[in-house]
Order: sequence, then C-alpha cells, then structure tokens
Amino acid sequence: MTQTAPPQAPAVSRRTWLAFAVVLLGTSMALLDTTIVNVALPVIRTSIHADEATLSWIVSGYALAYGLALIPAGRIGDRFGHKGVFIVGIALFTIASFGAGVSQTSGELITARVVQGLAGGIFFPPVTALIQLMFPGRVRGRAFAIMGAVIGVSSALGPIVGGLLIQWLGDETGWRSIFFVNLPFGVIALVAALFLLPSGAEGREARGIDLVGFVLVAGALTALLVPLIQGQDQGWPLWTWLSLAGGVVLLVLFALWEVGVARRKRTTPLVPPHLFSHPAFSGASSSPWSTSPRSRASSSRSRCSGRRVSATPRSSRGSSRSRSRSAASSAPRSRTVWPPGSAAPC
Repeated sequence: MTQTAPPQAPAVSRRTWLAFAVVLLGTSMALLDTTIVNVALPVIRTSIHADEATLSWIVSGYALAYGLALIPAGRIGDRFGHKGVFIVGIALFTIASFGAGVSQTSGELITARVVQGLAGGIFFPPVTALIQLMFPGRVRGRAFAIMGAVIGVSSALGPIVGGLLIQWLGDETGWRSIFFVNLPFGVIALVAALFLLPSGAEGREARGIDLVGFVLVAGALTALLVPLIQGQDQGWPLWTWLSLAGGVVLLVLFALWEVGVARRKRTTPLVPPHLFSHPAFSGASSSPWSTSPRSRASSSRSRCSGRRVSATPRSSRGSSRSRSRSAASSAPRSRTVWPPGSAAPC
C-alpha cells in the first residue's frame, strides 16, 4: 500500500520577503497613526478651535472605527481574498489621510479620522492571513516575530515623529504633516501590493457573510463607547445611561444571533460560538497540569466501570503464598510507571 507524500511547503523567495515588507509597511502606518496624533492635540485645539469632546473623538473615533472593522474585514477576506481587502484598505487609508490633512473644521477632521480608522481595521486582518499563506512553519514563526517587533516600534515612534514634524514645520503646518506623511508610503504600499502579494484564492470561504451580526456588534460597541466619550463632558445625562444599557442588550442579542447562525450553517458567524466553549471559559479545565495526580487517578478508575486498576501488573503477583515476608520485602518489586498526565488502561 503506497503512502501519499505530504505536500511540499512553498519556497520562501526574495519576492516573498518583499511582499512581507509590503504588509509590514501597512501595519506600521496603521499603528503609527494611532499614537502620532496624540502629540498634536494641543496644536489642533488652537488651530481649528476644537473643544475637549472634539479632541476625544479625534482619538477615540479612530480607535472605534478600527475595532469595528477588524472582524468583518477578516470574514470578507476569507470570502473574496485577502489581497483585495488589503489593497482596498490601503487605498482608503491614504485618501482619508489626505482628507485629515486638509481639514478646516472639527467635523471634517473627525470624519477623516473615523474613515482612517475604518480603513486601518480593513487592511490589518489580511496581514496575518497573508503571512500564513506566504510562509511555511518555522519561517512563519520568524515572520510573526518580526511583525511583533514592528508593531511595538511603530507605536513607540508615533509621538516622537509627530513632535519632530511639529517642531520642524511649525504649529499650523506641523499637525497637518502628520497626516500627509502617510501619502507617499500609502502609494508605495498600494502599488507594491498589486504586484507582489499572493492572491490566496485557494483559501476563500464559500459561505455567506453575517451582515446582521456585524450590524448588531457595531451598534453595541457604538452604544457603549459614545457615552463613555461624551458623558463626562456633558455631566452624564440620561441618554448616556440609556445608551449603555442598550449596548448591553445589543451584545446579548449578538451572542444569541451568532449561536443561531452557527446552527443554521448557511453563513459564517462573525464570532464562532465554539470559541467560548473552551474549558477556560466554563470554569473546568482539561489540561494535564490543572489537576492533581490523585484526582486524575480517581477519574481514571471511575471510567473503568468499577474495575480497580493496580499499579503492579498481574505478572509480578506471585501465585505461591509460601514466599516469606522477609524475602518479599527485600526483593525488588516491578511497578509500571505510566507517562505523566496519562490514565492507566482499564
């Protein structure tokens, strides 16, 4: 009987590493823009006469839209291909960066920042999917380690780069330049992604997208975060508490809807319910180091239908009763040692 050889892992070529550099460039853009704007908030306040709520929305609106786009972007990539989702996200992020740089009012800047966050949340999930597609086992671990380092460095460089740009170009031009700096890198990433990234058509999801689930989770997160941003400045009026309660209700409805979607199996749920059926969420634990050896031994005996298992095999039990106690105590007794965490067979 002939055995089928396992499929060969794809070779990691120079083109693969160039494609990896493209996705890292997109990752660094999204995370740099998360922190670079923080240092420019005092300048933005005086430049466009923004109040505290506007400054909060400049930061929180980006984070809110970014978080809302992560889950559906991953599902859309599974359905239509991660390369296209990455390209659309990079293009939208570059356009939104230009819009934020030319904003003249608080509303324009907040809108541009929300679109920026939405675009960052669109092209970030394909990054991990493309890394898994491009790299085999051990090299994949190295690629994820490099990506982790890029994430940390990009987040830390944001305030430094923003401060240097404002110091170099002045207050009015400096805060706009922190958005304009994304334009050349966005164009480079967009053009390079068109030619270097793999299509990944073989990993596409055949089932539909859970649009109702996306609406529910988006409404829930918005209802929870909007009062947290606006409530303190407005003295926590009644609508803030009603919004928080409505957000909790929407989260419950989202969980129930996802369970129903998983049972019907006609569309792919945004958050598969089986992820929360792990023993870590239910209070039980099945790991070998979570219970004592005594409890594992007792559980193995209970599974043996009442048959008691001795640690000494039958072959070592002497059939003759005439053996003296002294000889029995001095002779070495053979014992079966089972592997750690394993149960003795019945």
